Amino acid sequence: MKKTLLSFVLVFLLLIGSISSVLADDGLIGNDPDESKATQEQLSDGDGINDTDIDSMPEMPDADGQDAGDLEDDIMSDEEIIEEEIISEAVDAAGAEIVAEAVAEELSLEAKNAIDSPFDINFIHNGVTYSAFMKADKKYYLFVPNNVSLSDITLNCFGFAPQTVSAGEINKETNQIISPFAVSGDTLSVTTDKGDSYVITVMQSNVPSVEIELSGTDLETINAGSKDTKYKGNRVTVIDEYGNESVNENVTVKGRGNTTWVDSDKKPYQLSFDKKASVLGMEPAKKWILLASAFDDSLMRNQIAFETAAKLGMYGTTEYRFANLWADGEYRGLYLIGEKIEIGKNRLNLTHPQGCVFEMDTAFYGAEAYYFKAGGQMYTVKESVTEEESDIIAAEQNFKDKVNGLLNYIGSSQNISVEELSKYIDVQSFAQLYLMTDYFENA
Repeated sequence: MKKTLLSFVLVFLLLIGSISSVLADDGLIGNDPDESKATQEQLSDGDGINDTDIDSMPEMPDADGQDAGDLEDDIMSDEEIIEEEIISEAVDAAGAEIVAEAVAEELSLEAKNAIDSPFDINFIHNGVTYSAFMKADKKYYLFVPNNVSLSDITLNCFGFAPQTVSAGEINKETNQIISPFAVSGDTLSVTTDKGDSYVITVMQSNVPSVEIELSGTDLETINAGSKDTKYKGNRVTVIDEYGNESVNENVTVKGRGNTTWVDSDKKPYQLSFDKKASVLGMEPAKKWILLASAFDDSLMRNQIAFETAAKLGMYGTTEYRFANLWADGEYRGLYLIGEKIEIGKNRLNLTHPQGCVFEMDTAFYGAEAYYFKAGGQMYTVKESVTEEESDIIAAEQNFKDKVNGLLNYIGSSQNISVEELSKYIDVQSFAQLYLMTDYFENA
């Protein structure tokens, strides 16, 4: 029994960083169920959370009057329920069928920069130029947002003059190919005035689209710099699965993340609107995150985990939606767009002056204004209710006392009780977090 509870603690200490941890208003480690609107490293929503039967999901054990043995039995029982019932629902809610189409697009993107194209083939929609890229010798791919009618596309050809085409019509005066496509996956064979032949494949998904039009910079410049550099005055258009557009002006774009930002070509970003706005049906806010899922070939693991957390009833599970991303008309791949873990009414609604969001960070903690050590690990203060240094220092000390006290209690006690554990952690959210971490092998 002691070994099982100790494993909870070890998992907890591993999780608080890759999963953010919150010092809730009651001073316990974990999310205050009445005041939080975020989970730990963002495990949330796909094609829209299906909220049906949330009330019928298994409730986590009540700490009152329950010993550790009962808690372990209930956790193991709920883990079986996760496997048998909740995961299948979460996969459905994540929109697996729709995502499979977008995953195919993403996999086609892998060799995007492998060959430099001798030509430029593009079309213009709403003032944005969308260019095809050359994936392999003489094979082009053109990725199109979901609000564009494929039959209305007119291709502009630069560097060659089309002589014959397998579909559409050639306007030789303007060097254009008119209406060459009807449906996603259509291929266009083109012969040029240079005697070469090329194939252009059009790709379009019903997954929502996010278009970023940058002002005074480009994505390569952003990617090559610091993730903390802010680029202001940009335009972001969000297009839902039905083709409805939402345009946001004066958007600030910056990088985010640690390992993904440093080690991946496909990078995550943060968007900051100048006023609160809803994105794809999520609660209005100013800050939104674009997760790259760069190290997940399926591009679905985060979203399925988010959906599972919601089905399990984890308080404050953040929401995300799948979206294809374009920057200045260049397709950048399939992303998740969703809620940032931050203190706010529609996010993490902390009100106590010592309310803080902490993150375990063993590599980049030195770049933060506040960092400290607890339980042998380094932590940073990501956000705080107030900017008063005395409140932040007090919150840090409270956090350290809880973590160190928990380890000391587990290490020295022969008879461990839920009542005593409750002095250091919120037992219910801790047990839910343990289940999620164990099932998804996230430690």
